[in-house]
Amino acid sequence: NPGGFYEPCKRPSGHDISRGFDVDNGGAIPSNLLSIPNTDSNSYYLRMCKHFGLERHPARYPEELPSFFIKMLTTPGDVVLDIFAGSNTTGRAAERLARKWVSFDDSLEYLKASSFRFVEGFPEDAVETLLRELVNPRANFMIPPNCTLLESNADAEPEKKTYEKPYQQISMFR
Repeated sequence: NPGGFYEPCKRPSGHDISRGFDVDNGGAIPSNLLSIPNTDSNSYYLRMCKHFGLERHPARYPEELPSFFIKMLTTPGDVVLDIFAGSNTTGRAAERLARKWVSFDDSLEYLKASSFRFVEGFPEDAVETLLRELVNPRANFMIPPNCTLLESNADAEPEKKTYEKPYQQISMFR
């Protein structure tokens, strides 16, 4: 009996709550709701975090969630940016959908562990080598063309550089 718990009228928010709200949809999920289960309890990511003693990101979400928005808002070859990477589910989804991606996080531990999203099937010793390299203060990264970065090290002031070649490897410093 919906009429017993609300009065149809225009709300202060501007929403017009009409009698249409008391339609019995037989328990159907509204079409504007994404229904994606989050039941991951034994993924490769989780097993590798445990194996290597790395902290698991506490707010992981299923890959179907970013995949939905990546497919809706981009086309193959586009770049997907995730400024709060966490376990990098978005980067993994973007890569599987043939998009380029860039991810950031302020936790080195989470970024290290996020590498497990991309190495499933690799030999364990190769994964261990990768993890060692990720904590190297002079780890190499690929920089896209015409990208301007601030580079710094302990001995000098930050220096602004623009990279113009197709792709260049540079050293990043903490």
